[in-house]
Amino acid sequence: MDRVVLHQVAMSIVGVSLAVNGLQTLRGGSMSISAGLFVVAGVGLVVSTGYQLATGSRPETLPTWTVWGAVLAAALSMAGMVLVFLP
Repeated sequence: MDRVVLHQVAMSIVGVSLAVNGLQTLRGGSMSISAGLFVVAGVGLVVSTGYQLATGSRPETLPTWTVWGAVLAAALSMAGMVLVFLP
């Protein structure tokens, strides 16, 4: 699998997780700045990685450890999101 695409998909997953957690907090009635910033940051990650995937732009070098770090972050953020939404 292409490391750049794997990295960008992992960052998109992290962005979705941030946005959903922020929206869940806002929906619960807590109007906090941090929840709003979570939504903005999550949407920003999804939009920027989607743009990079759509245009085919690639970084010059992408070390292997950053790819697996992003994959680990995506897995942990999805696990956290699932645990939050479990009854």
